[in-house]
Amino acid sequence: MKKFANTIRMLLSLKCDESHELISSGFDKDLSGVERWSVRLHLIACKPCRSVGRKLRHLHKIALSRSDQPATLSAEARERIRQKIINEK
Repeated sequence: MKKFANTIRMLLSLKCDESHELISSGFDKDLSGVERWSVRLHLIACKPCRSVGRKLRHLHKIALSRSDQPATLSAEARERIRQKIINEK
């Protein structure tokens, strides 16, 4: 029952920072169905996150076009970047 409640919460009340995280993660891995639908529903109602999503897609396309292989970051580097972004909000 708790898993169902968490699924419903994610679908109906995804926060912007969670949306950004999922959009970004979606470039590196396949999102679950619940994650995909949560982001889609959030983007319907949130214009700023739609803008962030477009910018992230654009940056991702540029990064892929500049290299034969996609760049990878260590988990530590990703965490440092994530913390920097969070602290700047």
